[in-house]
Amino acid sequence: MSVQDALDLLTPLVLIPIYWVLFKNGGAEKSTLAEEIVFMALAAVWVLGQGMHLSANSINNLSEAFAKEQVIDITGTDIYRLTYFYDEHLSHYLWHFGVIGLTTLLVYREWRSPTKIQTRWWMAILGGIIFGFTQFLIFLEGQTVAMGFPFAIGLTLVILIWGRKTWGQRPMLAFFFIAYLLAAVLLTGWRVVYGGFPQLTDVGLM
Repeated sequence: MSVQDALDLLTPLVLIPIYWVLFKNGGAEKSTLAEEIVFMALAAVWVLGQGMHLSANSINNLSEAFAKEQVIDITGTDIYRLTYFYDEHLSHYLWHFGVIGLTTLLVYREWRSPTKIQTRWWMAILGGIIFGFTQFLIFLEGQTVAMGFPFAIGLTLVILIWGRKTWGQRPMLAFFFIAYLLAAVLLTGWRVVYGGFPQLTDVGLM
């Protein structure tokens, strides 16, 4: 188990409670039971995907290390292929679907029942840049661009066309617009430069 895997155990433990606080305080009206059930379901999908990734990734790394050290080589077996599928495909899509699902829920909740809190633009911009760059990285490294890129473009356009006049009193709308606009721009630039969406490791940047 790598240090990165160990630290990544903290990701849902830290972020999901933050999402919950944003969810509960993101609308003027009390959240409905249906909204809370959707939140719990999306959080469960996130945890399911990330937990699957961490375990499968550790097993994959160990299998490849054993093969490299000529201890035992199972990289050509169905066991390895199944673990790789869980590690690099299914887990990423579940995890990232949970992330963008919670984003959609937060936007919907504020849109449906705005608190009319004044947007602090320096916070929205700073937070949006950090979050947007993070989304760019997870979609790229997780190879979930097919899901994340259209979502980033779609959410940006929806907020730009129908929500731009209310940014000043909808701080989450402003935050997510900045974040996913940046993610969409970075993914577009990556596509132009590299002719596709190779991972950072594939182009020698990690």
